[in-house]
Amino acid sequence: MHRHRRWVERKIDELSVRAPGLHEPVPTAIVLVACGERFHVETKSGQGGVRLGEPEPGRIVISGDRAQVGQIQAVLLEWLIERARLTLVPKLETLAAETGLEFRRVQIRRQRSRWGSCSVRGTVSLNCCLVFQPPEVVRYLLLHELCHTRHMNHSRRFWQLVARFEPNHRTLDRELLGGWQNVPAWVFGT
Repeated sequence: MHRHRRWVERKIDELSVRAPGLHEPVPTAIVLVACGERFHVETKSGQGGVRLGEPEPGRIVISGDRAQVGQIQAVLLEWLIERARLTLVPKLETLAAETGLEFRRVQIRRQRSRWGSCSVRGTVSLNCCLVFQPPEVVRYLLLHELCHTRHMNHSRRFWQLVARFEPNHRTLDRELLGGWQNVPAWVFGT
């Protein structure tokens, strides 16, 4: 680690220039690429616990003790999970109807290592961080999980089914693997 310190610092600087605000513990703006939404985030000092409100579209106001960064991140995460639910569930339902691939339930969570999964009972779990990804990448991941309702593995038949609905799946899969760099630091805490 010590030997590569300069390289690591240089890469962090490069990422900061390409994606300003990704490393802020409390964001001043949130961009949800998947649905084309941008939110301006304001923090206001106040008494009591940390609270989040949306007084108008595109504006989030967080009030409470500004020093409670962990609590601010927690209320932002709750907001993000609900926003992801409002964005991802209708997209999944539409794609299921288009493809004839059925699921039973949807869960939206913050996961640290997976973008999504599908259980044998047909529950599709989606990572709320998907809303930071481009729409075509999100569509691919939703399709990937729907295909698992037919094939609970990554067999040749599974990939043939994926390719039937998304011929560009290999490129989109590679883009999704690199998608973690699009997720702001506050989502996982400081």
